[in-house]
Amino acid sequence: MEVDILKNLVKDINRYKAHKKFKDNEIAYETLLAHTELTYKYFIKFWQSKNSDEIFDRFCDVFWQKEDIDNELKNKAKNLLKEIIMAIPIFHDIGKINPNFQVQKLNVKEFKQNDKYLNSKHSFLSSMLYMEYCRDKLYEQSEDVIVDLLLEFILYNGYIIERHHSKLKNMKEFKDNISFNKDDFFVKLKQTINDSEDYLNKIEFANIDFQDIIHKLSKISINEDEVNKKTIQQGIYLSIYIHWIYSLLVASDYYATSEFMNEADFSENTDLNDIDKWDSVYENTDLLKNIRQYQQETYLISDKELNTVTDINILRSEIFCEVEEKIKTNADENIFYLEAPTGSGKSNTAINASFKLMQHDERLQKIFYIYPFNTLVE
Repeated sequence: MEVDILKNLVKDINRYKAHKKFKDNEIAYETLLAHTELTYKYFIKFWQSKNSDEIFDRFCDVFWQKEDIDNELKNKAKNLLKEIIMAIPIFHDIGKINPNFQVQKLNVKEFKQNDKYLNSKHSFLSSMLYMEYCRDKLYEQSEDVIVDLLLEFILYNGYIIERHHSKLKNMKEFKDNISFNKDDFFVKLKQTINDSEDYLNKIEFANIDFQDIIHKLSKISINEDEVNKKTIQQGIYLSIYIHWIYSLLVASDYYATSEFMNEADFSENTDLNDIDKWDSVYENTDLLKNIRQYQQETYLISDKELNTVTDINILRSEIFCEVEEKIKTNADENIFYLEAPTGSGKSNTAINASFKLMQHDERLQKIFYIYPFNTLVE
C-alpha cells in the first residue's frame, strides 16, 4: 500500500501542510504527503522489528477461533484486515486538509477560514475519511462472511486514528459522535466534505452501514447481566488489539514528526537490542561478582543448611542462582512467577532474569519494571 492513494482522494494534495518549524529565521513547512510517507515508513519499520506478523497471526487465530468458516476465507479476511491496518498511518493526518487547520494551526496564507468545518481539528475528519475508504474496500469483497468478520474493525481503527493525539478512553464518546441526526456534527461535516470541490471522492457512509458496525460492538460493550466467557475473551482480545495498533501509530507519528523537526533519520533500534553490552556492565558490578563467586564455590547448599543460615546474602544468592537455572531450562516459556519475602533480592534477581531471557530470544527488546509506589519507588 502506498500513500499515493491520497492523491486519488484529494485534489492538489501537495499544497496541504502537516507541520511547520523555524529555520534560519524563516518558517519551513512539511507537506502533508511528506509527513504521511515518513509515518508510513516508520509504521512498516516498527511492524517488522516488533514481529507484528506473528502477533497479527495469533490475534486472528484466537479472535476468530469460534467462527465456523473455512481456512481459505479466514486467510482472505486476514489479508484484507492487514491491508486496512496498513492504511491507518496513511490516513491518520488526512484531516489536516481542513482549511481551518491550515489557517489557524499552521498559518498557511493560501487558505481561507471555512466556518462549515465547525472547528480546526483534524483527527475526527481523518477517521471519517479512513472509515469511508475501508468501507468501500470491504464491500468490494464478494463474500458476505468476510464483510461480517471485518466490519467492526473499520470502527476500531477509525477510533485509533481519532485518538492518536490523545489517550484512549471509552469508545462510547467516539461512537456517539457518529450520529446521523441532521443537526449533529457528523452529518454537517459529511455534507461539507461532499459539497467541497477539494475532494475527488464523496462520503457515502450511511446509517445502515454504521448500525451494522455498532451491532458488532457488543463484543466489547459488556453488559454485566449478560456476561459469558466468549464475550469476556473477545473483549480482552480487542483491548489488546486496539492498544497495540494505537501504540504503533503514535510511535510512528512521533518519529516521523521528529525526523522533520530535527532533520535526522531515527532508527527504531535502541541500546537494549545490544543486550550483551548492558549485561557486561551489570556483571562487572561488585554485587554480581560476589554472587558469581558464591555460585562457583558454594551453590547449591542443602535444605538442612538453609534452615541454619543467618546471613541474608547467602539466601539472596541461593534465590538468585536457582532462578537463573530455572530461566535457562525454561527459557521458551512466556510467564514466570517469583515469590520471596521483602528484602530477599527479587529486584536484582528479576533484572538478571530479564537479561538472560533477552539473550535467549532476540525478539525481546524491552523491559517494563513496575514498582510498588508506596513502598519502593523512592
